[in-house]
Amino acid sequence: MRYADDCNIYVKSQRAGERVMRSITQFLEKRLKVKVNPDKTKVGSPLRLKFLGFSLGVDHNGAYARPAKQSQQRVKKALRLLTKRNRGISLTRM
Repeated sequence: MRYADDCNIYVKSQRAGERVMRSITQFLEKRLKVKVNPDKTKVGSPLRLKFLGFSLGVDHNGAYARPAKQSQQRVKKALRLLTKRNRGISLTRM
């Protein structure tokens, strides 16, 4: 079995996104025989959706990639476990 996974297509409007989603899904399922998971498939703003642990941000210089909130929280949690302050040794020695 083959899957279409981790792909983003950006268009100008929600309506255009829904139209493109229908045609892409039809192409993948009918022509390429690839199953598209409707639960994981979304149409939305690239500034709000995350992709591979990142989302897009925009500033005066243009668009940039930034870590998604969940990814940031996961890294912070891992760092806290690695750098506990009650280990009985100094931070430099650790």
